[in-house]
Amino acid sequence: MRAIHDAPSILERFTYGKGKYIAIMPAIMLKHLQKDNVVYHGLAGHFLFQGIPHVLKVRIIADIEDGVREEMKREQISAEDARCMLKKDDEERRKWGLHLYGKDTSDPNLYDMVLHVHTMTVDEAVQIVVSAAKLPATIQRRGPRGFSMICAWQPKWRRLS
Repeated sequence: MRAIHDAPSILERFTYGKGKYIAIMPAIMLKHLQKDNVVYHGLAGHFLFQGIPHVLKVRIIADIEDGVREEMKREQISAEDARCMLKKDDEERRKWGLHLYGKDTSDPNLYDMVLHVHTMTVDEAVQIVVSAAKLPATIQRRGPRGFSMICAWQPKWRRLS
C-alpha cells in the first residue's frame, strides 16, 4: 500500500512500474465492483473509475485541525508532528495522482460529491451519500448492474482559509 500512497522517487519515474500499475489496478478493482453495492474507501478510486456511470465518487474532507487532533490521539505525537505528517501525506498523494494520472487529487471535478465532515456528523454524511445513491438521476446511471459506490478520502484534511 505504501507504493500507492507515496509519490514516486526520481528512480521510480523512469521504470515500467507506472504502466504496470495503471494496467493492473483497474482490472483488479473492477472485478470487485462486479459484486455490486461496494463501498471502496481509499486511494485511487476516483481515478480508476472515472467515466464509469454506476460509480458514485465521494470526496470527504475536514479541517486540518480536526485531523491534527485525530492524528495526535492515534499516533501519540505532538500537534506539530501530526500537522507535519498530515501535510506530507497530502502532498505525497497529490504528487502520486499527478505522476500516475496527470490529475490533482483535490480537483473537485474528479468526484460526484464533496463532503466537508467538520460541518456534519458521520451519520449525516452517511445519510447524504446513501440518499444521493437513491436519487432518480443516480438510479438512471445504474443500468442493469445496480449501483456501486466509492468513497475516496483524499486528502484527509483540508485547511480552510
